[in-house]
Amino acid sequence: MKMITTALVPVLVTGLITASAVTNAAESEFTDKELQMAIEARLVEQLKDPQAAKLLSEFLIEDVLTWRAETLDIEEADSILAFAFGNRHALNGNQNAWSYEWPISGSYG
Repeated sequence: MKMITTALVPVLVTGLITASAVTNAAESEFTDKELQMAIEARLVEQLKDPQAAKLLSEFLIEDVLTWRAETLDIEEADSILAFAFGNRHALNGNQNAWSYEWPISGSYG
């Protein structure tokens, strides 16, 4: 199985957003399955790899173009994932400056 590079995803997403705007302007409607089939067909043409095209089209439909995640009851949750990307306020409250005045991890006391 060939791996799909992450560098390809932003290019495809940009194309899909543009195509979505054009589609919305024309007021055409597709089911998710029809859209996935169209994306897959285009990717087969572009990538020359039907297996990679199928995997990528599934990923795009399920993880990029699906805007609402599945939910579950709070009692069923066993973990919480959180991501931090260094967007911290400086001690003076400035939101735009990088602050190296305290560590990203460790004690803040």
